[in-house]
Amino acid sequence: MEHVTSADGTTIAFERAGSGPSLVLVHGTSASRARWGNIRPLLEKHFTVFAMDRRGRGGSGEVPAGAAYALEREYEDVAAVVAAAGEPVILFGHSYGGVCSLGAHALTDRLAALILYEAPVLEGNGPPPELLARFDAAVTADDREAVMKMFCEEVVRMRPSDIAALRASPAWPARLAAAPTIPRELRAAGDFPLAAAKAERIKVPTLLLHGGDSPDFFKVPMSRLAAAIPHASVVALEGQQHVAMDTAPEMLTRIVVDFWREVRGAG
Repeated sequence: MEHVTSADGTTIAFERAGSGPSLVLVHGTSASRARWGNIRPLLEKHFTVFAMDRRGRGGSGEVPAGAAYALEREYEDVAAVVAAAGEPVILFGHSYGGVCSLGAHALTDRLAALILYEAPVLEGNGPPPELLARFDAAVTADDREAVMKMFCEEVVRMRPSDIAALRASPAWPARLAAAPTIPRELRAAGDFPLAAAKAERIKVPTLLLHGGDSPDFFKVPMSRLAAAIPHASVVALEGQQHVAMDTAPEMLTRIVVDFWREVRGAG
């Protein structure tokens, strides 16, 4: 385990393994670096993988005492890990980690490529207040299973088979541990406007991924980003939804490797 210090003094943990160009992995809501457990051994054959714990989970620190949660601090956390990685750096953000990665791109000049998998750029179309209230009640009751059930079924809208795969993955205990952070991230994602991403300023090749069987909730933001980012391509993961790292790790690895080969060849 290694650590960097983010701009506000929060300690951010990451694990480094593999060899090759640097690939920084940024996990989504309720997860930790453990969410990549099924795919990391495959990626590490091609890249030096930096799997970070976002603040509030795993080996990373929480929001400093007395400070309110702010998405902008997450950008700084990602940029701090990117700064610790050797160039060239490919930044791969999944789900809410994709939003964090979008914001981080403006804070670093070390990126060679960007990969975003179903980043929820919702522009005010987040979960309804009634659902957020139920999340808050479950967090207050410390019913973490209920929080995760609502998140998987009512937010991500995962298939039962994908939920079963997620529960069986190495990431599940860490997800339960991080469940209380879900409401704040749902609110932040729901309020996040596309303009805040400054997508038109992204100069590096960008790969936008979505599951071929994912709901429009995830596909539409990828289309919006594709229209806004100058050098973006979109790939649908055939037969997959939100968690191809668990359900199709070989497919996802191949797509990432092929994308990087194209970027390197074009350079």
